[in-house]
Amino acid sequence: MTNTTINKIILSATTAMFLTACGGGGGSSTPTADTEAPVITVPATQTVAFGGTYTAAVATVTDNIDTGLTATTSGSVDTHTAGTYTVTYSATDAAGNTGTATTVVTVSPAVVVADTEAPTITVPATQTVPFGGTYTAAVATATDKVDGAITDITVGGDTVDVNTAGTYNVTYTATDAAGNVGTATTVVTVTPQFTIGADTITDALTGLVWDKNASDAGTCSTPKTEPTIAQFQTIMDYTTFNPTVVTGFNLASDYTIYKTSDDWKIKLHDGQIDNNVTTATKTICVDDSNEVQITKQNLTRDAGTNKVTDPNTGLVWTDDTPLPVKTFSEATDICTANDGMRLPTITELNNLYDRDNKKIVDGFENVNNVGNGHYWTSTIAAGNANQAWTVGFSSDSNASWSGEVAAFDKSTTNIVRCVKDAE
Repeated sequence: MTNTTINKIILSATTAMFLTACGGGGGSSTPTADTEAPVITVPATQTVAFGGTYTAAVATVTDNIDTGLTATTSGSVDTHTAGTYTVTYSATDAAGNTGTATTVVTVSPAVVVADTEAPTITVPATQTVPFGGTYTAAVATATDKVDGAITDITVGGDTVDVNTAGTYNVTYTATDAAGNVGTATTVVTVTPQFTIGADTITDALTGLVWDKNASDAGTCSTPKTEPTIAQFQTIMDYTTFNPTVVTGFNLASDYTIYKTSDDWKIKLHDGQIDNNVTTATKTICVDDSNEVQITKQNLTRDAGTNKVTDPNTGLVWTDDTPLPVKTFSEATDICTANDGMRLPTITELNNLYDRDNKKIVDGFENVNNVGNGHYWTSTIAAGNANQAWTVGFSSDSNASWSGEVAAFDKSTTNIVRCVKDAE
């Protein structure tokens, strides 16, 4: 046997021994541990409109061993707040390995639409107020498409004068936060003072019901009577002429003299008043059963300023010594220079004369010591711009001209008593 053969035998035996020692001859094995996390696939980004509905993106999960795994999410998205939000997706396999992925969700900014729509104001289209009654602005409501109810409503437009019949446009205005202005209008109707019927004229202010036609003096039948001079003056209109009564009466014009029940007379062609009733030729009858009775408050005097305040009208009068005898123009200037006062109207000065007692009304310091004569008013005689009306005052109640209403040329001189509107 050669050496080569011997070496082969020895190598084979050694190899066999080595394989046996290494287990190559067979036996059991140990499984490899799962350390690989699931893989989650989701969109990297997602966009949601402002105020829209957010739904989490669909995620897929794969694992090297497990199947059927699903992902859970964490993180919230507020679709009413613009910005970015991170939503995390997680999945865990049977071996406890957890995989994650994120989606960045963007909520778009709100789309701002310009507010160009004005508020809507709801008010009555019309409103009626009786002559001499009380006017209260109608209740208005305002709503806006964006701002909702608006409570700040401004009332403007015409000023409603309840003593002047006619129509007035009263406006209501509301402004929303964007500056849009909404308006609405109520047409307010002040009914006429006098309602003219077939034979009568009713005065809404006084409640007196007058005959439209004149009659012979002293022939009124119950419940009608001859009017007092105070009642007669409620239908006098010194801005008209021939006759100077309110429109609607069918009375004798020219220089017809009308009698009253308290021994006064009045010329309707111009409104002159005196107490010589013997010349009266006509009368007009009135039903005063529904006459509005007004309780007047006493006038008050301020000794410090020598001025008298009439609480019934708010007018403030000069008192004590009447101002000098002047022409109409001079009288006007004197009053203006006297604390911004003015000449009274014929109606205002008439109200200072107590025709029942033929003297100035109580409340003045020297009731029976007034300046004797006629006092200027600011009322110009209708039909003659060169004349102005006056009222006569006298300390002698028997003076035939005391309480007389007459027109004088402006160039003549009369006494001045000034008045000031309520302050």
